[in-house]
Amino acid sequence: MKTAIRNWKQIAAEYGPLIRMRTFGEEFVILNNPEMAEKLLSSKEIKHMRKPAIFYDVIRDLTGDSLIMSKGQTWHSRRKLLDKGFTYTALRKYMSIYNSCSKRFITKLADTSSNAGCSNYHQINSIVHSCGFEIITEMVMGLNTISNKDETDLLFNSFNKLKEAWFMQLMVKSQPWLAPIWKLYPSARKYKEAVNNISSVMIDRCQAKNDIHLAVNNNNESFSNILTLLLKSGLSNQAILDEVKTMIVAGYDTSSATIHFVLFMLALHQNHQVLMMILIGYQNYNTCRKEIDRVFDNPTKCSNGYLSLEALSELKYLERCIHETLRMFPASFIVGRKLELPLKIDEDLEIPVGTNVVVSNLLLHGSSNNFPNPEEFQPRRFLPENCVKRHPFAYLPFSAGPRGCIGMKFSLMETKTVVVHVLREFHISTRDTTNDVALIPSILLRPQRDYIFLLKKRTSASEDIQHVCV
Repeated sequence: MKTAIRNWKQIAAEYGPLIRMRTFGEEFVILNNPEMAEKLLSSKEIKHMRKPAIFYDVIRDLTGDSLIMSKGQTWHSRRKLLDKGFTYTALRKYMSIYNSCSKRFITKLADTSSNAGCSNYHQINSIVHSCGFEIITEMVMGLNTISNKDETDLLFNSFNKLKEAWFMQLMVKSQPWLAPIWKLYPSARKYKEAVNNISSVMIDRCQAKNDIHLAVNNNNESFSNILTLLLKSGLSNQAILDEVKTMIVAGYDTSSATIHFVLFMLALHQNHQVLMMILIGYQNYNTCRKEIDRVFDNPTKCSNGYLSLEALSELKYLERCIHETLRMFPASFIVGRKLELPLKIDEDLEIPVGTNVVVSNLLLHGSSNNFPNPEEFQPRRFLPENCVKRHPFAYLPFSAGPRGCIGMKFSLMETKTVVVHVLREFHISTRDTTNDVALIPSILLRPQRDYIFLLKKRTSASEDIQHVCV
């Protein structure tokens, strides 16, 4: 697995924009340039939108026929409904969740990190994922980690058990003869137990919320979280349960992985960590200690340490750093379709019905044709004047087109808020490099091991300068 990404890139470089290969017992066609990717992903033909079973059946036990898995009219109506949970008005409501969970995250980091004068390094990925899980469960279900600790702990541990077994589940789905053997393993029993635990907690939560909904008999269009939106929709109990589980599966691990990668890249590239301080607020190194203090110290943008949605929109340099991290480390690194209608690429090329067609943003983002010197961390790639020069489908961290990620803005806002709170309190560094820790293409892209960080409380401008100069 450690060499898989390198092998993919070598194959892409050798065979060009269209690659045919066999993996997991099935044949795939990989589209490896932006023009071809656009043909597939921008198609509004419903028969070009089906997800390949080989990739997605691994989570069907958990998600059922939800937004990720559904097709046709079912998908269209669910997407239209759930889009209401990601409007500008809805995202504004979630800011208090981002901020409160980020503050708890900072407290945990302070407890874990080194004290003044101590040089101990720490792996913080588990704390990052705990924060991400708190955010998504409260946003989707209204499940607060403080008042519902037992439930959230059970869900968190159960989802982590699922992650450990997902790759083996993928192997079993692609090689059915493995199924009887897999059932004998303790991890298979743990997987089933985790699925049952998740369903049990969510059924109880859905029922409790439904009782409140019926008692209030509220017919207006407002909602406080995704679950209340679904309860107002008239969907069946099973459909609601499937959508809630899907939202947590899709939103928890991807955002947490992105936050982990962003913190690593800023810890690795100290100059950008300090440049953010300057470009966000102040224009000379004497005030670089302020980093992102400009928005925190503006009472119209921040109240009692809680950033507003408007404050996030001012963090342009951080936003570019996040996009450059997503270019190099797209957590969701592959998009697939199972064609139910031929796909015409150009006058001489048509992909037939039944073909599994794949677009890998890892390959697109790593191509020097799309991004010169792709191994270098260069946030300036995402300056507006540079973005307009690129093909719009050269950068696809959240896929694109009708089935693009519904939670893109939510994920970016979450990442930005959490990272800003970290940089407000700490200077971060690492002893790792990108060559030290291999990337593993599992269900999501992940590092072979957690990155190691040193977090020091920010104290003075001169100390911030020293961090960059050493």
